Amino acid sequence: ELIRRWDHLGSRWKEIIASRSERMLAALRDALVSEDPTLGAHACYATVWIREYDLAPLLINLAESADHPHRDLAAQSLLELAELLYEELASPYSPVHGGDPNVKRTRMIAALEKSLERWPHHHRREVLEAFLLLCPRDHALVKQVLNNPHDPTYLHVIDLLAQSRQPGIMRLLLSYLDDRRAPSAALQTLARRSDKIFVARLLKKIGFEPTAAARRNLKKIRDFPWMHEDPARLDALDDAGQHAVVQMAVLSSMKRDDVLPMLERLLRSGKPGGRRAAAEGLSDFQGAEANELLLDALADDDPLVQVAAMSRLRQRSLPGSMPRLLELLESEHETVRGAARNCLSEFSCTRFLAAFDMLTPEARHSTGKLVGKIDLQAFQTLREELTSGVRGRIFRAMDAAVVIGVVADLEEPLLVLLKSDDYLYRAKAAETLRHCGSDKSRQALRERLLDPHQAVQQAVEASLLHLSRTAAAPPPPPTADPTPLLSDVPSFFSPAAE
Repeated sequence: ELIRRWDHLGSRWKEIIASRSERMLAALRDALVSEDPTLGAHACYATVWIREYDLAPLLINLAESADHPHRDLAAQSLLELAELLYEELASPYSPVHGGDPNVKRTRMIAALEKSLERWPHHHRREVLEAFLLLCPRDHALVKQVLNNPHDPTYLHVIDLLAQSRQPGIMRLLLSYLDDRRAPSAALQTLARRSDKIFVARLLKKIGFEPTAAARRNLKKIRDFPWMHEDPARLDALDDAGQHAVVQMAVLSSMKRDDVLPMLERLLRSGKPGGRRAAAEGLSDFQGAEANELLLDALADDDPLVQVAAMSRLRQRSLPGSMPRLLELLESEHETVRGAARNCLSEFSCTRFLAAFDMLTPEARHSTGKLVGKIDLQAFQTLREELTSGVRGRIFRAMDAAVVIGVVADLEEPLLVLLKSDDYLYRAKAAETLRHCGSDKSRQALRERLLDPHQAVQQAVEASLLHLSRTAAAPPPPPTADPTPLLSDVPSFFSPAAE
């Protein structure tokens, strides 16, 4: 009688019935198979409302029956039960009704699997949809169907995977990205889907860094048609979405002629995340167009885009790249300056010292200026040379310190050399200290005016005179430190020479 009056019962009544659903089971069974059209319809509604999953086998039998008056309603109720169970499985909270939802899922999948064995006799799409909604990707029957195009349910499965808006079915299709033995049919279906809801879920699945399995599976995909058929869709994506799109395109086997225009579009007008990913994605592209994009990216407003572009330029010897990198050494962002120094790491103090004796005075000056800008540890390298005890290395280090411009950082070891027993060391140190105008250095030089060796006295006098003239002269107007002329830099300091 409660079932007969189901459509007139309020929610409070239905909640009471649902809390004691086991007492309704027998009545629901009888009502479902009843010839009474009203009773049968109400039984379907009640079964779904109280989530009586144990009646799924009966609903399947009714849906398969060719002459039952409520076969279509039974099939729809079965699908709605599967949707409710999926919601319970996906919910982080306790099940709406008692019992382990995973146990209910196992029982329901078993009943649906038996029905699919009888597919040629009923062709109930709702049964197949409910099965795909609940089954895991490693289920034997799903694997069998996806790997066998001749299976009677194959085309229907592919159609559901390609068209269904059911979260569970989209979840099933996306899960194959993490399957080391993903069926090719699943991957190609995934690549062809272009509806916004699925694409959004796909991009979220890819994330910032795809898993190892996802990378392997993306490599098996030859195309994502929506990426190049409707490029304007890229503009509507957020930072994370544009970054994920680039990951997908670059890691897949898409034609490079289709990927490069997409990267160019993102570099020109994408969001910061998309521009960064696009600059990184150019690693796999050679040719004048890709090189030009990398050079243009060096002028991007986002410092991380500049860093990404520089790290890719490091492996290429592009005409015009060196002046751009030198300009970035003066960037207001430390990350950019650090990346520029990494790209110009061939201008190290160690390498400079190794070639020092072979350089002309002009080349020493220009290269030394670059070393001073690029190698932030140059003074430490020179400090080690000054304390090496080897005369040639010590003299070379003092000359290099002058052209690099780090004499003030080496004041302490130079003052030690100014007091050395060897007059040659004292004279050279006195000559070098003219480039250090601290009070401590001036006082140390004055103390050596009465040095017993004339060469030291002359060097001290010349340095003190130079320092006094420098102090008396008016300070020059502030100007930017000019970039050394690259034409004066020896060719063996270029990256290509490495």
